[in-house]
Amino acid sequence: MSQEPKVLYGFEHETMEAKVRSFLKLTPAERIKSMFEFMEFVAAIERANPRNHAKKVSRPVPGAKRRAR
Repeated sequence: MSQEPKVLYGFEHETMEAKVRSFLKLTPAERIKSMFEFMEFVAAIERANPRNHAKKVSRPVPGAKRRAR
């Protein structure tokens, strides 16, 4: 009774160690490029979320002194 090897698809089957090993196989330029692409991806999601706009609207802090300009 032999079991055939299974091929698992999906990120949930990959360990953190395997992810680190695959990242370290990249050249430094490829690492930087992938990190910047990920940051651009996250920034695009943040810009697309309309609820984030309310967090960016500035309001005076109660009890704080206002600086003269």
